[in-house]
Amino acid sequence: MPTIIELPQLDRDSTSGEEQEALISRYREFRLDALKNDPEVFASSYTEENNQPRDYWRKRLANPSAVNLIAMISSSDTAATWKPEDEWCGMIVLLGPMMEHAQETHASQSPWSKVPSVAFNQSSNPSITAQGMPAPLNLTYHISGAYTAAQYRGQGCGKALMKASVEKAKTDCIRRGGQSFTIGVHVDTFNNTAKVLYEKFGFTVVSEETYPQRPTEQGERKDRRAYLMQRNERVA
Repeated sequence: MPTIIELPQLDRDSTSGEEQEALISRYREFRLDALKNDPEVFASSYTEENNQPRDYWRKRLANPSAVNLIAMISSSDTAATWKPEDEWCGMIVLLGPMMEHAQETHASQSPWSKVPSVAFNQSSNPSITAQGMPAPLNLTYHISGAYTAAQYRGQGCGKALMKASVEKAKTDCIRRGGQSFTIGVHVDTFNNTAKVLYEKFGFTVVSEETYPQRPTEQGERKDRRAYLMQRNERVA
């Protein structure tokens, strides 16, 4: 079984400059390999993200509204952090809570644009937002970039990543004093394997839309169709 770890949040967790640079490189490499090897399962494209500056990747790892989870084959049975020699099998990102005015997400937009780049709440009381207002009773999260490398499919990576994501959202909702939470995820209509996995975790289709894929090496922008699936859970 794969080990699931949460990658350190840059600027928050105590990692050296050398460790941070190594993590950024590994994170970028794994994401670009995923986009290159399985372009049909992503709304984004290798062409678009390969041209992004290094700071683009750094910001993703430093964003306090992003939980970057990795499935890996570890050199240690009790691994809690990543090591350069560990093999990454899969990745998933839990984004949220989403900003109240931006909770509606579309397949044509990056969900990263829907979360604040600074902490949702800077108060010592997690049930109070940075603006001094009570946190919403229902908190909204979104799953992005779910991927398992081809050679590790069928070994429980996707299931383990989904389970960890749902648990992270639930824990965060409780910490913030929420009464319930919603998790959303987009999946292309042809990707029945992913759809079935999400259904096993209580996600149901709530809408369907057509969207253009972002530019590829050939400059193509093919129209695609995607489901928005959501899971709702009360915690209080």
